[in-house]
Amino acid sequence: MQHVATKRRVLVVDDDPQVRHAIARTLSPDFDVLQADSYAEALGLLSNETKIHAVVCDYNLGRGATGANLLEKVRERLPQARRVLTSAQVAKDVGDQHVQSGLIHVFLEKPWTLDALRAAVRADTMVVSDI
Repeated sequence: MQHVATKRRVLVVDDDPQVRHAIARTLSPDFDVLQADSYAEALGLLSNETKIHAVVCDYNLGRGATGANLLEKVRERLPQARRVLTSAQVAKDVGDQHVQSGLIHVFLEKPWTLDALRAAVRADTMVVSDI
């Protein structure tokens, strides 16, 4: 019997469809990418998914909750998942504070590079959560 490797799953959350699709295109050769355009949609996907390697989320998700709020929920539900926060509007020191507090693993300022995005998600130190 031949073993078929499955791709790790990544959830990309951004209310800007162009940015969300660009991230998905960048990661899709190596990952199974799910996409959400809001906090609520992301929570819905997370309630049905138990194997998420990473969540890449923009800080500004439009109305309501922030990406930091979402990643707090991810940390509670899927503590081993990589949590990557992106932003063009949040100062780097705020992102660094989220890293230091353990809320996120990586903060990427926009415009991020494709290599930085791939590296942030690929970190092999985190294991797929199997809750």
